[in-house]
This record gives sequence, structure tokens and C-alpha cells, in this order.
Amino acid sequence: MTSHPHDRTLFLNRELSWLAFNERVLEEAADPSNPLLERVKFASIAASNLDEFFMVRVAGLKESVDEGQSAPDLCGMTPQEQLTAIGVRAHTFVENLYRLAVGELLPALAERGIRLAKIGELSEERQASLGAFFRDAVLPVLTPLAIDVLRPFPRLSSLSLNIAVLLEATSDDTRRRLAVVQVPTGLQRLVQVAGGDGATFVFLEDLIRLHLAQLFPGQRIVLASYEGGQLAWSDDHARSWTFADWRFAEFGLVGFVNFGRDYRGARDDFVYAYSHDGPRADTPADRFVLMRAPKDRLTRRAAWEFYAGTDGGGRPT
Repeated sequence: MTSHPHDRTLFLNRELSWLAFNERVLEEAADPSNPLLERVKFASIAASNLDEFFMVRVAGLKESVDEGQSAPDLCGMTPQEQLTAIGVRAHTFVENLYRLAVGELLPALAERGIRLAKIGELSEERQASLGAFFRDAVLPVLTPLAIDVLRPFPRLSSLSLNIAVLLEATSDDTRRRLAVVQVPTGLQRLVQVAGGDGATFVFLEDLIRLHLAQLFPGQRIVLASYEGGQLAWSDDHARSWTFADWRFAEFGLVGFVNFGRDYRGARDDFVYAYSHDGPRADTPADRFVLMRAPKDRLTRRAAWEFYAGTDGGGRPT
């Protein structure tokens, strides 16, 4: 079978066209002429759409790249070119969504008596009511998952929210242990706080994190927050983990840039990572930070470099 020549300029890439559609949904969320709760609903739909897009469409492209496929689509873009373009478009989309939600929608809701609060901001009486709710409705459905030599890293459900817990070493083991607590999907993520004027909500994961000691009686929790990023690595397919003796104290949500299986798509000998510019993963920030380290010196804090801009020749500094 022979392919027929066609004019590539007449075709749009399917994935970028879908992102354009989702940008239109976000425009509805940003439109001040729409009722506030409708704007919130549009923002939620746009975020949910993006999750599904990455699970299905982007996953398929990544698989094509890993398998070495380079055939262009009807508009002339290879799988790798599509991934690159999607990355640029999706990052801009998420920044706009985050700015809209934090800068406009949440303050507007607060003005109308609907507030998202931190547990520490609440009165002792309201915190006590949340403690009772945790004991009666949340604690019975939590199942901590320990990770050690006999229990490798568990499979985490798509779109699930999980809390990583670092436990102090026991008397018969010199290594610290890692555990995972999955936030139950059967419960509403937003927990309404009893009492007060209007409607006040807290995140379910914050409530769980506050009471983690009840899940690990007799064990000292070293770390169970979103504060600061810590590097960990495994040499035995996640059966055991080694933790760096330093932290990214300035950044609370550090992720690695994916260049395919075994980092085969990387253009140099560096590993790249990024984080929003803030010490906690659950607090707002208005920009992202890009960092890198040589592949053979990832575990050394002094080896990490941070992007500061470009020089006169357009080279990164």
C-alpha cells in the first residue's frame, strides 16, 4: 500500500487541538460574566480533562517514543515533537489554571462565605470536632503501606493522593523506613468544618497528616509533610531506599523531567528537575524553578545547578 501525498498545512495535530479545546473550557472559568460557582465548575472540568489527557493521550505518545517510533502524523509532527509541544502548552495551561484558582476564584468564594482553611487557623473547638471526625470516619478506612526489603514499593492507583511517611529506624534495623498512606477516594477530599459563619473546608490529606501518629503507634515519624524535597533512590527495584542526608529546603514539590526510559532522550549528561518556587507543596507560588545535576553526581547537593536566565548569546546561565 502506498501513501498518498497531502498538504500538511491543512491538518491540525490531534493532541494540540484537544489542548486548544481545554483552553476554551478554562476561558469559561475565567469569564467574570459567568456565575461564580459555574466558573469553579469549569475550572474543575478543565483540570479533570487534563488528567485524563495525560493518562491516555500522552501515555500513548510516550510509549511510541520508547518504542523508537518516529513516523510523523498527518500534520508532520513526530511523537517526540508532539510531546515537546504538549509540554510547553500544558505548562502554560497549568500556570493559568493555578493563577485563576488561587488569585481569583478562591478569594471570590471567601468573600461569599465559602473558605478553604488550614487546620491550624481554626479554633480549638473546631479542631476538636475534626479530630472526632477523623477518629470515627477516616481512621477506620486507612491502611498504611510499609516499604522494606520484603515489601517493595506498592502500585499506586491513578489519580490517587498519597502521603509519604519517613519512619525512624527500629532497634533491630539501622535504616529508616518509608511508608505510604493513601488518601481514601471514598471520602470527600474537602471536609466541612462544623460551626462558624458560612462554610469552611479543610483538605482531607491535611487532617490525615495531623493525626498520622495514630497510624504508627510506638514509632517516631521523621518526616510526613510537604515541606522541602529530599532525594531518595533504590538499587533493588524499590525493595529498599537510600535517602540523601540533605534536602531541597527551598522547594517543596520537586519532580524530574522525563526523557524516556533510562533517560535515553536526554540531550546531555545532566538530569533535570523542577519545582514550584516555594518550600511547601501545598502553598501558592507564582513561578517554577528548573535545576540540573550531572548523572553521576545526583546525590551531591553541591552538584545541583539552578537556571537563572540566558546570556547575550541565548545560552542558559
